[in-house]
Amino acid sequence: MIERGLEPSKVACITSDDHLGLRSALQRYFPHAAWQRCQTHYQRNAKDKISRRNCSEVHAQLRDVFAAVDYKEARRRAEQMIKQWSSRVPVFAEWLDETIEQPLTVFQLPKAHRLRLRTTNNLEKYHQEIKRRTRVVRIFPNARSCLRLVSALAMEQSEEWLTGPRYLTMVETGTVEQPNKERVLQSAT
Repeated sequence: MIERGLEPSKVACITSDDHLGLRSALQRYFPHAAWQRCQTHYQRNAKDKISRRNCSEVHAQLRDVFAAVDYKEARRRAEQMIKQWSSRVPVFAEWLDETIEQPLTVFQLPKAHRLRLRTTNNLEKYHQEIKRRTRVVRIFPNARSCLRLVSALAMEQSEEWLTGPRYLTMVETGTVEQPNKERVLQSAT
Protein backbone atom coordinates (compact mmCIF):
# COMPACT_ATOMS: atom_id res chain seq x y z
CA MET A 1 0.00 0.00 0.00
CA ILE A 2 2.84 2.34 0.82
CA GLU A 3 4.47 1.59 -2.55
CA ARG A 4 1.20 2.56 -4.23
CA GLY A 5 1.12 5.96 -2.54
CA LEU A 6 -0.45 5.52 0.87
CA GLU A 7 1.17 7.95 3.30
CA PRO A 8 1.68 6.22 6.66
CA SER A 9 1.54 9.53 8.55
CA LYS A 10 -2.04 10.09 7.34
CA VAL A 11 -3.37 6.78 8.66
CA ALA A 12 -5.13 7.44 11.98
CA CYS A 13 -6.41 3.97 12.87
CA ILE A 14 -6.06 0.41 11.60
CA THR A 15 -8.49 -2.36 12.48
CA SER A 16 -7.33 -5.98 12.47
CA ASP A 17 -7.41 -9.18 14.44
CA ASP A 18 -4.71 -9.99 16.99
CA HIS A 19 -2.30 -11.65 14.55
CA LEU A 20 1.19 -10.97 15.94
CA GLY A 21 2.91 -10.77 12.55
CA LEU A 22 0.35 -8.30 11.26
CA ARG A 23 0.56 -6.19 14.40
CA SER A 24 4.35 -5.99 14.22
CA ALA A 25 4.14 -4.98 10.55
CA LEU A 26 1.59 -2.30 11.43
CA GLN A 27 3.86 -0.94 14.16
CA ARG A 28 6.79 -0.91 11.75
CA TYR A 29 5.09 0.72 8.75
CA PHE A 30 2.35 2.75 10.44
CA PRO A 31 3.96 3.85 13.71
CA HIS A 32 1.60 6.82 14.19
CA ALA A 33 -1.62 4.88 13.64
CA ALA A 34 -3.68 3.59 16.53
CA TRP A 35 -4.60 -0.07 16.43
CA GLN A 36 -8.22 -1.20 16.84
CA ARG A 37 -8.63 -4.89 17.59
CA CYS A 38 -11.61 -6.22 15.68
CA GLN A 39 -14.46 -6.49 18.16
CA THR A 40 -15.88 -9.58 16.45
CA HIS A 41 -12.55 -11.40 16.69
CA TYR A 42 -12.21 -10.23 20.29
CA GLN A 43 -15.55 -11.82 21.16
CA ARG A 44 -14.50 -15.07 19.49
CA ASN A 45 -11.24 -15.04 21.44
CA ALA A 46 -13.18 -14.42 24.67
CA LYS A 47 -15.26 -17.54 24.02
CA ASP A 48 -12.05 -19.59 24.04
CA LYS A 49 -11.40 -18.46 27.61
CA ILE A 50 -14.71 -19.57 29.14
CA SER A 51 -16.98 -22.61 29.24
CA ARG A 52 -19.60 -23.11 26.57
CA ARG A 53 -22.47 -22.46 29.01
CA ASN A 54 -21.16 -18.92 29.70
CA CYS A 55 -20.69 -17.94 26.05
CA SER A 56 -24.02 -16.19 25.50
CA GLU A 57 -23.69 -14.22 28.74
CA VAL A 58 -20.15 -13.06 27.89
CA HIS A 59 -21.20 -12.23 24.33
CA ALA A 60 -24.09 -10.08 25.59
CA GLN A 61 -21.88 -8.30 28.11
CA LEU A 62 -19.18 -7.55 25.54
CA ARG A 63 -21.81 -6.26 23.09
CA ASP A 64 -23.02 -3.98 25.89
CA VAL A 65 -19.48 -2.68 26.48
CA PHE A 66 -18.96 -2.06 22.75
CA ALA A 67 -22.35 -0.34 22.41
CA ALA A 68 -21.52 2.32 25.01
CA VAL A 69 -21.93 5.95 23.97
CA ASP A 70 -18.34 6.92 24.81
CA TYR A 71 -15.04 5.54 26.06
CA LYS A 72 -15.69 6.43 29.69
CA GLU A 73 -18.96 4.49 29.74
CA ALA A 74 -17.43 1.54 27.86
CA ARG A 75 -14.60 1.39 30.35
CA ARG A 76 -17.05 1.55 33.29
CA ARG A 77 -19.05 -1.36 31.85
CA ALA A 78 -15.85 -3.31 31.21
CA GLU A 79 -14.74 -2.78 34.82
CA GLN A 80 -18.08 -4.12 36.04
CA MET A 81 -17.67 -7.14 33.80
CA ILE A 82 -14.12 -7.78 35.04
CA LYS A 83 -15.29 -7.53 38.65
CA GLN A 84 -18.17 -9.93 38.01
CA TRP A 85 -16.00 -12.56 36.30
CA SER A 86 -13.01 -12.31 38.67
CA SER A 87 -14.73 -14.60 41.18
CA ARG A 88 -16.32 -16.92 38.61
CA VAL A 89 -13.52 -17.36 36.05
CA PRO A 90 -10.39 -15.53 37.26
CA VAL A 91 -8.30 -16.43 34.20
CA PHE A 92 -10.91 -14.89 31.89
CA ALA A 93 -11.22 -11.77 34.09
CA GLU A 94 -7.44 -11.33 34.03
CA TRP A 95 -7.33 -11.69 30.22
CA LEU A 96 -10.19 -9.22 29.91
CA ASP A 97 -8.43 -6.71 32.17
CA GLU A 98 -5.19 -7.01 30.16
CA THR A 99 -6.78 -6.75 26.70
CA ILE A 100 -10.00 -4.71 26.93
CA GLU A 101 -8.31 -1.50 25.74
CA GLN A 102 -7.59 -3.05 22.34
CA PRO A 103 -11.20 -3.18 21.05
CA LEU A 104 -12.01 0.21 22.63
CA THR A 105 -9.61 2.26 20.49
CA VAL A 106 -12.51 3.06 18.16
CA PHE A 107 -13.98 5.37 20.83
CA GLN A 108 -11.22 7.85 20.02
CA LEU A 109 -12.62 8.30 16.50
CA PRO A 110 -15.59 10.46 15.45
CA LYS A 111 -18.89 8.82 16.34
CA ALA A 112 -19.88 8.51 12.67
CA HIS A 113 -16.78 6.36 11.99
CA ARG A 114 -17.03 4.02 14.97
CA LEU A 115 -19.56 1.57 13.58
CA ARG A 116 -17.58 1.07 10.36
CA LEU A 117 -14.13 0.80 11.91
CA ARG A 118 -14.87 -1.37 14.93
CA THR A 119 -14.58 -4.67 13.02
CA THR A 120 -13.01 -6.19 9.92
CA ASN A 121 -16.36 -7.66 8.83
CA ASN A 122 -16.55 -5.70 5.57
CA LEU A 123 -13.15 -6.95 4.45
CA GLU A 124 -13.98 -10.51 5.48
CA LYS A 125 -17.22 -10.31 3.50
CA TYR A 126 -15.19 -9.32 0.44
CA HIS A 127 -12.79 -12.24 1.00
CA GLN A 128 -15.74 -14.64 1.32
CA GLU A 129 -17.10 -13.38 -2.00
CA ILE A 130 -13.76 -14.10 -3.69
CA LYS A 131 -13.72 -17.56 -2.15
CA ARG A 132 -17.30 -18.22 -3.26
CA ARG A 133 -16.65 -17.12 -6.83
CA THR A 134 -13.43 -19.11 -7.17
CA ARG A 135 -15.13 -22.25 -5.81
CA VAL A 136 -17.74 -22.02 -8.56
CA VAL A 137 -14.99 -22.54 -11.13
CA ARG A 138 -13.50 -25.36 -9.03
CA ILE A 139 -10.46 -26.06 -11.24
CA PHE A 140 -8.58 -23.29 -12.98
CA PRO A 141 -6.58 -24.20 -16.10
CA ASN A 142 -3.64 -22.20 -14.76
CA ALA A 143 -2.68 -19.61 -12.13
CA ARG A 144 -3.18 -16.71 -14.56
CA SER A 145 -6.85 -17.58 -15.08
CA CYS A 146 -7.41 -17.52 -11.31
CA LEU A 147 -5.57 -14.20 -11.10
CA ARG A 148 -7.79 -12.77 -13.88
CA LEU A 149 -10.95 -13.71 -11.99
CA VAL A 150 -9.74 -12.35 -8.67
CA SER A 151 -8.46 -9.18 -10.38
CA ALA A 152 -11.85 -8.68 -12.05
CA LEU A 153 -13.54 -9.04 -8.66
CA ALA A 154 -11.12 -6.56 -7.13
CA MET A 155 -11.77 -4.06 -9.92
CA GLU A 156 -15.51 -4.54 -9.48
CA GLN A 157 -15.19 -3.82 -5.75
CA SER A 158 -12.98 -0.81 -6.42
CA GLU A 159 -15.58 0.62 -8.81
CA GLU A 160 -18.27 0.06 -6.19
CA TRP A 161 -16.20 1.95 -3.63
CA LEU A 162 -15.58 4.81 -6.07
CA THR A 163 -19.08 5.18 -7.52
CA GLY A 164 -21.40 3.66 -4.93
CA PRO A 165 -22.56 5.10 -1.64
CA ARG A 166 -19.72 6.11 0.65
CA TYR A 167 -18.87 3.46 3.19
CA LEU A 168 -17.00 6.01 5.28
CA THR A 169 -17.08 9.73 4.65
CA MET A 170 -13.93 11.56 5.55
CA VAL A 171 -15.69 14.87 6.23
CA GLU A 172 -15.23 14.49 9.98
CA THR A 173 -11.58 13.44 9.93
CA GLY A 174 -10.52 16.78 11.32
CA THR A 175 -12.26 15.81 14.57
CA VAL A 176 -10.23 12.65 15.12
CA GLU A 177 -8.70 12.73 18.55
CA GLN A 178 -5.07 11.76 18.74
CA PRO A 179 -5.35 8.14 19.81
CA ASN A 180 -3.77 7.22 23.10
CA LYS A 181 -1.37 4.86 21.39
CA GLU A 182 0.57 4.14 24.57
CA ARG A 183 -2.54 2.80 26.33
CA VAL A 184 -3.41 0.58 23.35
CA LEU A 185 0.16 -0.65 22.85
CA GLN A 186 0.51 -1.49 26.55
CA SER A 187 -2.57 -3.66 26.40
CA ALA A 188 -1.30 -5.30 23.20
CA THR A 189 1.86 -6.62 24.82
